[in-house]
Amino acid sequence: MTSTICQCKVYNIGLFFWKSYRKFVDIYLTLMYVRGVTIEETRFPMKAVSKRTGLTPDVIRVWERRYGAINPNRTATNRRLFNEEEVRRLILLKRVVEAGHGIGRVARLPDGKLAELSDSSNFHERHMTPDRVDMPGDGLAAELLEASLKAVRALELEALVPVLNRGLLTLSRPVLLENLILPLLREVGEAWHDGDLRIAHEHMTSHVVRTFLGDLLLKTNVPSSAPDVVFATPAGQKHELGALAAALMAAGDGWKTTYLGADLPAEEIAAAALHNHARAVCLSLVYPGDDSGLATELVRLHSFLSKDIALGIGGTAAGSYRYTLESIGAVSLADIGSMRMFLATLREPKP
Repeated sequence: MTSTICQCKVYNIGLFFWKSYRKFVDIYLTLMYVRGVTIEETRFPMKAVSKRTGLTPDVIRVWERRYGAINPNRTATNRRLFNEEEVRRLILLKRVVEAGHGIGRVARLPDGKLAELSDSSNFHERHMTPDRVDMPGDGLAAELLEASLKAVRALELEALVPVLNRGLLTLSRPVLLENLILPLLREVGEAWHDGDLRIAHEHMTSHVVRTFLGDLLLKTNVPSSAPDVVFATPAGQKHELGALAAALMAAGDGWKTTYLGADLPAEEIAAAALHNHARAVCLSLVYPGDDSGLATELVRLHSFLSKDIALGIGGTAAGSYRYTLESIGAVSLADIGSMRMFLATLREPKP
C-alpha cells in the first residue's frame, strides 16, 4: 500500500515537472523568436492583440484564415505572433466593418484604402453595392459564423442549434457548408489547439454538427435512379464530419449517397461500393498525416475496387499522402467545390 502511494506521488510530481517544462519551452521559443527581430518588429501574442483591437480571438482567426486579411508569423509551437502593422490593420478593419462594410469586401484592401473607408461615412453609397446583393449569403454566413463561435465559447448548445437552423433557412446549401459549417469546425479545432478552448467545446460542437448534418442527409430526397457514391473515412481516420458534409453536398447535387461513417477497413468500403454499383468512392483524411498504415490501406482499397469506380480523396491531411494518391490514380479533392466538379465529370456521357 505504501509503495503504491509513493508511486502515485512520484507520478504526479513527474507530471507536474513535465507540464512545467513544456510551458517553459513554449515561452522560451517565443522569446527567442521575438529576439530574432528588430525592436521595430516586436511581435504580440493573440491575447495581447485581442485586448488591443477589441476583437475576439475567434474573429481574428476567421479574418485570417477565411478572408486573408492578415498573415501573422508563427512560433515553433505554431502560436501566432503579430507585428505592430498587423495590429493597426486589424483595428482599421474593425472600424470599417462596424461602419457597415462586409469583411469579405474589404479584407484584402490596402491600409490606405481602409483608412479612407474609416474616415468616409458616405463611401459605401458612392462606391459599393450591398454585400447581400453582390455576394449572396456571404455576409450573412460571416455573421452566423461569429454567432456560432460565441455559442460554442459559452458552451451553450441551445444557442448553437438555432444559429445553424437559421443558416439552413437563409443560405444555399453550398454557402451553408463552405462558409458556415466547415469554417466553424476549423476555427473550433484551431482554438482548441491554441489552448483557447477546451476539449469539451470541441466535443459539443462535433456532436451538434454531426446531428445537424446527419438529419439533413436523411431528409434529402434523391431519385432512386440517381448514381451512387460512397463516402467514408478509412481505417485510423476518426474525424468524419468533413466526409459527412461532402456527402450532404453530393446528395443536394442529385447523387444517391452511401455514407459509411469513420474508421472503416478498405475491404468494407470496397464491399459497399461494389454492392451498390457506385460510380465513385470519396474519402476524407484529416488526422494523422503520417500514418504509414494508411498508405497501405489506400493501396488495398484501390486493388479491391473495379476499374470503373473512381476514387477521390480530400481533407486536410490528404496532401501528406499525395505520392500514394498518385500511385493509385486517385483524384485529389482540395475542397467541396473540387469534389462537386469531380462527381460532375462522372455523370457526363462517355465518348
